[in-house]
Amino acid sequence: MSGIFQARFNLTSVYLSSMSLFTERSGGPNDGRVQNFVSPGLVVSPLKLSRHPKSRLGLITGIGEQIATTRFHLYDHALMLDARFAF
Repeated sequence: MSGIFQARFNLTSVYLSSMSLFTERSGGPNDGRVQNFVSPGLVVSPLKLSRHPKSRLGLITGIGEQIATTRFHLYDHALMLDARFAF
């Protein structure tokens, strides 16, 4: 079982983003254990890649950190980088 909750706050073209990820393990050595992560981040969107006024071509970039909030976790403080092309 897993679930995701996400919140975004818009400051012009910069977004402050926070996401929570919940995972419950089923089967294997970690059966029944639960881990939860909070992922604060910053997203800059979109950076235009074309000078044409009608073009939607752009680059969306983001950075964040995944932080464990439960005693059981398989990893902690994972850096996340994201880059997407919008067209």
